[in-house]
Amino acid sequence: MLSNKVLERSLLRERMGRKHAENLLEDKTLELFLLTQRFQNITEKLQDSLKDKNLKLEAVFSNSNDAYILIDEHGNIKNINQHSVDLFNMGVDLKQLNVLDTIYREDLDKYAKGLERLYKKGELKNFFIRIWDKDEVIRTVQINASAIYDEQKRPIGAHGIVRDVSESEADKQKIKVQKDELNIIIENSPIGVCLYKGDTLSSVLKVNNALCEMTGYSEQEFLNFNGKDLTYHGDKLATQRLRKKLNEGEIKSFQLEKRFVRKDGSLLWAKTYVKSILNGNGEIAYNIALIEDITQEREQSIVLNTINYITRDILGNVEVQSIASVVVKHVCNYLQADHCEFIIVDQVKKNYKPIAYSNFSGKGDCGKGEIIKAVSRSAIEDVINSKKPELIHKAITSNHQINGVQKNASQIIVPVVIDNQVLAVIHSFHDSEYRFNDINLNTLTNIANIVSIQLRNAINLKKLKKAEQKNKLLLKQLKLKNEDLSEYAHAVTHDLKSPMRSISSLLSWTKEDYGANLDDGALANFDIIQSKLQLVHNLIDGILEYSQSDVESSVEGDINVNVVIQDILNIIHIPNNFTINIQDQLPSIIGHRSKVQQLFQNLICNSIKYNDKPKGIIDVGYFEKGNNYVYFVKDNGIGIDHKYFKKVFKIFNKLDSNDNSTGIGLAIVKKIVEFYDGKIWLESTPEQGTTFFIKLKKSA
Repeated sequence: MLSNKVLERSLLRERMGRKHAENLLEDKTLELFLLTQRFQNITEKLQDSLKDKNLKLEAVFSNSNDAYILIDEHGNIKNINQHSVDLFNMGVDLKQLNVLDTIYREDLDKYAKGLERLYKKGELKNFFIRIWDKDEVIRTVQINASAIYDEQKRPIGAHGIVRDVSESEADKQKIKVQKDELNIIIENSPIGVCLYKGDTLSSVLKVNNALCEMTGYSEQEFLNFNGKDLTYHGDKLATQRLRKKLNEGEIKSFQLEKRFVRKDGSLLWAKTYVKSILNGNGEIAYNIALIEDITQEREQSIVLNTINYITRDILGNVEVQSIASVVVKHVCNYLQADHCEFIIVDQVKKNYKPIAYSNFSGKGDCGKGEIIKAVSRSAIEDVINSKKPELIHKAITSNHQINGVQKNASQIIVPVVIDNQVLAVIHSFHDSEYRFNDINLNTLTNIANIVSIQLRNAINLKKLKKAEQKNKLLLKQLKLKNEDLSEYAHAVTHDLKSPMRSISSLLSWTKEDYGANLDDGALANFDIIQSKLQLVHNLIDGILEYSQSDVESSVEGDINVNVVIQDILNIIHIPNNFTINIQDQLPSIIGHRSKVQQLFQNLICNSIKYNDKPKGIIDVGYFEKGNNYVYFVKDNGIGIDHKYFKKVFKIFNKLDSNDNSTGIGLAIVKKIVEFYDGKIWLESTPEQGTTFFIKLKKSA
């Protein structure tokens, strides 16, 4: 019984367990059914979504304006659109190709690196590469792509847009080439070029080598200028006025000849052209300045003008002070120096002092008698001693000590040399170093040479005026002395002739009263005394005539020599055995008639007096020699020994014992010839004759 109960209970539990299992199975089956239904709904939605995505993707492929391509992880082309077909132009179905088949051979390595970067980073942006088609036409394309990964993040492909940028790249390359060419032109241009923003050099964008060489500044120094303006202060106002108009849009460009200050302080003359470059909004993007170095041309023009001005203003000027004032004014303006002075050097007293001053900067002139404080005495003394100009670029490094001026002053000291002596010094200075150059030094040296000529003329004229005043005084004194001498000569002549006449009269009376009581010897002695008295009388007349041979009160005129000689022949005694030949048309002499007559009369009379031939011959004529007429008087007389050629022209010298000769005639002739700046000489052979030559300048 017990076992049945146990069995029943066991069966009951089994039935209850089975019932519970059935109930549980029904619940799970229902749950599974519900889940299946839900999964089916989700699957349908996913399929609809995938279909929609596929439709959209197909739409992208079909409607994209760019080439669209899908590849697997190996680069095999899986899908493309029509633009891809047109772009790659391979002549076959692209889905049969790998991307490598379309890449230009020289860019294969680049493609491999790009694909590696794509799978590594997940995207590839703005990747440029060259492709080629079946016709080997090369194109440049821009690729923007994204990688496709599986659930394990392994790359299984990629898709992206391929855009043809060949023309754009060609344009960029063309622009780059043009830009490079432009840069080459700018860098190699002899004209300075500067790109900058603003109204000064506050923001320099670029400068070329030419501008750096012109100014002495490096490109980096230009880029760091931060507002520094190289314009010379004398040209800043005009420059600022034009810049303002440019920046305010009143003008689009301007051109100006102006000066820049180089890094070493010297001046650069430049023809400057500035133009504004506008952006798309019509605003000034930047300015471009073209700077042409015209320093040499400008210097030459200024130098020429300065020299011309100085030459013009000192020409005919005979006042040293006035010449000095003109020089410092023009030199200071030419150099644009702070000060310029003209220093007179006294070689005798070994000192110097400035006599004229000028300034360009408006700092005021120094007073007369005060040496400008900037003058280096040792420098000036060196120039005076060496007679050579000196250019001092930096006084601080010079051997010369400068007092009263900034130590970086520039100086030019140029001597004015006359007859190898320094008569003056032109001294100029500026309180900036390297302001003056070798061109300035050469110019001032040339100016000093010009000044030396005019200064010499002024000094010579001053000396000449003193000499003229002295000569006037001497002439006045000489005239008084000549008048005194003439009066004395006449008085002496009168005083000498009076007793001679008394003696002659006394001898005549004695001879008349006592002649019958005198023997022949006494009478002969009386005759000798009478002849000697006549000789003394003639000698006195000769002395008076000689003393007055260089004094003439009559007026000079055109003297007809033929007429004068004919008059002489009419008044002198000519022996019957003489023949006198006169050349026709003897040239006239500008002089005094009495002197011309006295000249030829003495020569003709001597030819008659000293002729021992049975038949005497005298020839009077002339010939031309350069700018002179040479007159001659030739005879066939006794002649003169060569050793007496000079002696015969000295007063009181006689070559014979002829009592009728006084030894004065030829001395008078020589004195008259020299009075007319002429020359007299003779040629003679003893016993054959003598010829006297007289050379006188032709009348104008």
